[in-house]
Amino acid sequence: QDTSKTSWIVDGRRLARIRTIVERIDFGDVALGDTGSAVINVVNIGNANLEMSNLRVDNLAFSAAFGTGNVAAGDSTTLELRFVPTALGPQSSNIAFATNDSNRTEINVEIIGTGVQFIVGDFDHDGDVDRVREITKVV
Repeated sequence: QDTSKTSWIVDGRRLARIRTIVERIDFGDVALGDTGSAVINVVNIGNANLEMSNLRVDNLAFSAAFGTGNVAAGDSTTLELRFVPTALGPQSSNIAFATNDSNRTEINVEIIGTGVQFIVGDFDHDGDVDRVREITKVV
């Protein structure tokens, strides 16, 4: 066998590749009337523009918005998440969006949080206002 010849296979495709840091966000306790917020960094580690679209949230207590829907190769953007509890107790949702990354055409992020009610007063009589969690669920 002739070993003096070498064949190289080069993949010259230009591909978008998404890298997200987390797959789950927990807002913890958020008082009714308040807003919990979180930010996820979305990085394009590919060599072509990353396109993200069809952002969906299945619980209206949560919302999401991209900093931009198109990310240049090697660049990043943010996915900003908000939780405004509409009821006492645990709440959850799924945020999903489509990408042109052929390995990850749909991204899903689970988000959870708990709506709570706080009572405010100087309960320990030290002159400072205290905030105490009163109720976390309806019994």
